[in-house]
Amino acid sequence: MNITISEELYGQLTDDCYTRLPQEGCGMLLGTTTGNHLNVDAFIPISNCSTQPNQHFTMDPREWVEQWYLALYHKKEVIGIYHSHPSTPAIPSLEDLTTLWYTLPSYWIISFMTPGVPEVCAYSLRCLNRHTDHQASPLVSHKYHPTFLPITRRSLVRLQEHDDVQ
Repeated sequence: MNITISEELYGQLTDDCYTRLPQEGCGMLLGTTTGNHLNVDAFIPISNCSTQPNQHFTMDPREWVEQWYLALYHKKEVIGIYHSHPSTPAIPSLEDLTTLWYTLPSYWIISFMTPGVPEVCAYSLRCLNRHTDHQASPLVSHKYHPTFLPITRRSLVRLQEHDDVQ
């Protein structure tokens, strides 16, 4: 699976997470799925209501539901979620791998481990043997395998009107 996002939107996404530091930023990604390709058209920031927002993210459920229904109403597809890691790599943590977000096509992590250089990685979380995996911790009922998804940033080409048309 491949992902495309405009340079402008990519910058806005990383800026959104940067402005929420030292807390983890989070939200939903909207776009289209065509075959094995995701195209990101927009993102919706969601408040992080975690009791430890510098180390974890919990999307505000009321905001999530409201934005989900607005997306459906406007015939937009929720193609993923994003959240930031303020001081750790853009690699899914154990907590990231034990959520129900595997039901969405993409799972993005924006890392600010290197100041001034955000690292953005997208993954597809696949559930492995959900009901029969005996190697998982008793506290973890799901075990996921993250698959890295390449992100292509595309420049927006704007057409200019010419005044020389008579």
